[in-house]
Amino acid sequence: MQLVNPPLIKREQIQQKVSQLAKEICRNIEVENLHVIVILKGAVFFASDLLREFPPIASLDFIKVESYQGCSSSGVIKIYDSNLPDVKGKHVLLIEDILDTGLTTQTIFEKLKEQNPKSIYLCVLLEKKKHRREITLSANYVGFHIEDHFVVGYGMDYNGKFRNLPDIYALDLE
Repeated sequence: MQLVNPPLIKREQIQQKVSQLAKEICRNIEVENLHVIVILKGAVFFASDLLREFPPIASLDFIKVESYQGCSSSGVIKIYDSNLPDVKGKHVLLIEDILDTGLTTQTIFEKLKEQNPKSIYLCVLLEKKKHRREITLSANYVGFHIEDHFVVGYGMDYNGKFRNLPDIYALDLE
């Protein structure tokens, strides 16, 4: 396995897009009363950079989930903290690194909706251009649309590796 060069998305492009997303979100949502939930571990770099561009928010929580084994979705969503943050009556921004199969994000989204928040918005750094069977969820804010590559860097990993790369790379698994 090796990184495909050049990077799919360079650090400078990411930072520019994160700034644009932050401005767009702040124009459309009253962020001072926003409850932000970050899906770990992949979205931590993206969320950190994005939230630095916001005025103070109401609260911040994290949900640790796992659904990948190697380079493919296992189809089983493991939520490590079974007590999801309380979002009843709140405006929520869910931050995710990538919308791939959509299973993980939709599962969390549905569990949060059961608590009757005022609203839930989804912000993803990457959204793969692909058909998602039985997934009705769509992101309100998308950084980049990409082809169906397995990607690493800027928080995204392959079996725990490559997460700390500042750029986003496609990974050649052969």
